[in-house]
Amino acid sequence: VRSKDVPSVYMTHQLKVLSGNTSFLSTSLHQQLILKFDQCWVPDYSSDRLAGELSTPKDHVGLTKYIGPLSRFKRKPMEKKWDLVAVLSGPEPQRSLLEEKLLNKLESFSGKSLIIQGVIGEQQIVQRLGKTTMINFMLHKELRDTIEAGKLILSRSGYSSIMDLEALEAKAFFIPTPGQYEQEYLAAHVQDKGLANYSDQSSFTLEKLASVNDYQGFKHKKTSNSNLDKSLFDVFDSL
Repeated sequence: VRSKDVPSVYMTHQLKVLSGNTSFLSTSLHQQLILKFDQCWVPDYSSDRLAGELSTPKDHVGLTKYIGPLSRFKRKPMEKKWDLVAVLSGPEPQRSLLEEKLLNKLESFSGKSLIIQGVIGEQQIVQRLGKTTMINFMLHKELRDTIEAGKLILSRSGYSSIMDLEALEAKAFFIPTPGQYEQEYLAAHVQDKGLANYSDQSSFTLEKLASVNDYQGFKHKKTSNSNLDKSLFDVFDSL
């Protein structure tokens, strides 16, 4: 939504839009849209970016303002209760396929594991399958506390998930949704930064989780742009 009569701001981390062979076209179309706004606010750091080249502009630098990663969560360190917490999300049938695969693999897992299915219902349903507990969904506070109580978090590598895990300084392992180019890029990007490892869904094994010790995990950087610096709102001074 924008208006020619008032300052208008667009918010996105996708300064580059990955769409396979059509990435150049999708990026160009998105940049044309962004240029119709007075500013573009990017939820990422101005350097050492979580989104890598996705949030790196090639032109129109003056239009871009970095506001720091945004998350619904704030840290509240908890005692570690779970060896593995799997937070499932995303479109079907891939969500269900990953759930089925994890349940099969976790039969031989020696630790305590929790699967949050990501399926909203009228009420929470908890199932216990050996050492694995499965719950259909969690709301904000409970989900935050559960992630804090997990030694290792397994999730998709969507950018919102990465920002949440960075805010909670979690140890993570990613399985990108098959066919989602952005998630595949982001998983490889955080691996290159030494933050977390990943596997494609088809070749995932429990043994790959052991690599967590080779990665530092997420550390939240407290910077001046982490809390929406007031100067950002200078664009609205003409109102």
